[in-house]
Formats: sequence, C-alpha cells, structure tokens
Amino acid sequence: MATLSMIYGNVGRNRVVLTALGICSNLGLGKDPLSAVFGGDNLSLLEKFRLSVNEKEVLIARVSDRLVSEVIGDRRLELAAKYPQFISRNVELAEICISQISNQIDLLLGKFDRSRIAVVVATSTSGIAEGCEAVSNKLANGSLSSNYQYSQQEIGALSCYIRERLQLKGLSYTISTACSSSAKVFKSARSLIQNDLADAVILGGIDSLSPLT
Repeated sequence: MATLSMIYGNVGRNRVVLTALGICSNLGLGKDPLSAVFGGDNLSLLEKFRLSVNEKEVLIARVSDRLVSEVIGDRRLELAAKYPQFISRNVELAEICISQISNQIDLLLGKFDRSRIAVVVATSTSGIAEGCEAVSNKLANGSLSSNYQYSQQEIGALSCYIRERLQLKGLSYTISTACSSSAKVFKSARSLIQNDLADAVILGGIDSLSPLT
C-alpha cells in the first residue's frame, strides 16, 4: 500500500494543514475503494495469495501489476532509464500517488521555495523485491540481474527518489520503524515545520510485498 500527502504550516507554524492525499492500495486508487472495501465492490482488483501461517491459511493481497501498468503505462521504462539507482516496485507505487496529487504539488512548488520543501516518507521494504530477484538470478545463472543496483534496496531510496523526481532541495529522509513508520512521518514533518526547518513537507508511507517480506 502507498500513501503520499502534503502539509504546510499555518498560523505562526502552530498548526499544520493537510492539503492533499494520494492512495494506491490493493483495492485500487484513491479513498473511495477503501471506503467501499466491506461492500466488496472492488475485490476484483485484488491480486490474492494464500499463505500457511501456524497451520492456518491466511489470505493476503497486493497491488496488481495490471493496475500499476494502467496508471504508469510506458512511463515505467522512462522512469527505469532516468532513475536506475532508485527504481523499484516501491518507487512505482510512489509514482502512482504523485500522479494523483500532481496538481496540488504544482501549487505547492509555486507557493514555496524548493529549498524549503522537505520529504519525509516511511518504508520497511524499499526495493527488497528487486534485491531478491537479483540474488535469485545469481544463484541460478551465476550473476546478479543486469539492471540491479544496491541503491535500489537502500531504505533511503524512496525519499531520495521523490526529492529528485520533484527537483526539491529541502531536507529528505526515510523512516523505517516497522508498523509505526507511517505514523511517525506525520510527527516528524510537523516538527520540521514548527522548528522552521521547512515550510512544507511531502510525506507518506509505501510498502510492497516481496518473497522476503
């Protein structure tokens, strides 16, 4: 699942304002699929897997490749060519969220200096899927995948990608504290604004399934 938001300071930095929200989940894009989940209207978008955990069968789901392809399309090749050091499934999910709030991002860039816009995002998986694929290729064929770079699976790759993709010059970092990661980005972003280290922050959390995670 992936979410990206934007906040900026207001009323003497004592209050922060959430101005946009992009969501990509295994149910679809945006807020509506999440709100309708219990009605079952969007379950056809689920790419389902069954795992055995403690002798019990557990159903999990991931964002379908079809959904990613529909949103990004031919830009997947463009992104891979332009950002080979960052490209991963996590980055693709980030790109989907960016596309949902692109108009609000443009307004943010027009309102604040790029050096005063920070990026704080959360992930516990980063590009581990690409790392798993590279190692599997080495075990099978004797060498890592030709397009693999270690930087793809570094925890900081996600924030670095968003910062470079949007041509920002402010602070940028990734938080990785397991299940609490996405909650902590809001506190961290608020602190950056209240301590006058940023005027606005692009924040969110993105995790993706892999054989390891």
